[in-house]
Amino acid sequence: MTTRPETLSLFDVDVLSDDEVALQLGVPNTPEQRPTASPPIIDGEKKRAGHRGDLPPKAPHDSAPFLSAPTDQPDLFASLPEYDLLPAEWQGKMLRSWGADDRYVPIEIAISAVFTIGNNQVPRLSFNRERIPILNNSYDLYYTGLELRQPDELIFLQLLHLNRGRQPLGSPVLFKPSAFLKELDLKPATANYEHLKQAMHRLQATTLELYSHKYKKSKTFRFVCHFDFEDENHHPLPLWKVVLDPRLFYLLHGRYHARMSFRRRKMLGSGLASKLHSYFACHRAPIDRNINDYFRLCVGQEEALLQRFMQQRRLKRTSADSLVAANKAVAQKRRDFRRDMEEALQRLCSPEIGFLTSYRFYKLGDEVFVGVERPTGAGLAETLEQLQDDAILAHEVLSEQSHGLHG
Repeated sequence: MTTRPETLSLFDVDVLSDDEVALQLGVPNTPEQRPTASPPIIDGEKKRAGHRGDLPPKAPHDSAPFLSAPTDQPDLFASLPEYDLLPAEWQGKMLRSWGADDRYVPIEIAISAVFTIGNNQVPRLSFNRERIPILNNSYDLYYTGLELRQPDELIFLQLLHLNRGRQPLGSPVLFKPSAFLKELDLKPATANYEHLKQAMHRLQATTLELYSHKYKKSKTFRFVCHFDFEDENHHPLPLWKVVLDPRLFYLLHGRYHARMSFRRRKMLGSGLASKLHSYFACHRAPIDRNINDYFRLCVGQEEALLQRFMQQRRLKRTSADSLVAANKAVAQKRRDFRRDMEEALQRLCSPEIGFLTSYRFYKLGDEVFVGVERPTGAGLAETLEQLQDDAILAHEVLSEQSHGLHG
């Protein structure tokens, strides 16, 4: 019998107090020690001063506090905390190395609605610590930031890949944006550079809070802590710099997680089949689930869909007619999802993809359930030989007794 590796939980990491963080960073944290804040320079005055090579013009007395600043004020970009200023317990955490076609993702991300599906023509929703679906009754997951979709997940997978076995998480990773796009099978066109940049911004502007029912406490983490793509003069940098949150280490190290073939993932595109691939990659033998679970996992919570519908049509939430129209639209979306999911499962079962061997829909009372089967034995060996794919590591730690989403 194989012995499981010792689990190192995100919840084993202590929360540092403000004083402890200040001590780690060498920053004074008492009122007596803190330096007096210097008044900022207005951007326009600062730029004009920079072009003339002299100091900003003296402002009228009543506005002077808003226009003056000491000449010895340190440059912001020279003083931003880097890896060596991280708390000691976050330093030195390095992901193990893996193959060129492998991509790893934490289970908590793969089995949740952090990365959903959606039409690029439809505006993204903004979330403020809102609870999102996760198919594990051991946790609650709260999300803050702009809505993330499948193309964003593809970029996140590649960022993790660049960090594998090379340097500790939290230290800067430099890469050519053109090479990054090539890995995604995208041409180095202006629109694709903009797509990559905006996705990096979205990943940076996120906060995820994972609440453990076992430990009765929460841990927060981000995807990207720091992202640089241009210099102070707004000229593009030849090498972009990204710093991933070092706490991601605790979601990947010494634990079960999903491993998938990047080549297969790119073949699936950015639709429903791609999202299901991430989810099923966490199971050797996926359990049957209610189709409504998959709807909330892939598309989102009903409340968010109602909000999106009203925003698109600029409807008033207090209007009864608006609510009726929104509910009808969501109900139709649920009916369409049954057809879309069958098409996605057919794609995953196709000879070209070969990720699933079969699927079925069946009824229990008024509820529709979905069952799928993964390759096993010789079939799995054949699949691995074709795509170097072993996306089946995590079923032991999933809560598989319940068919309901906990969200």
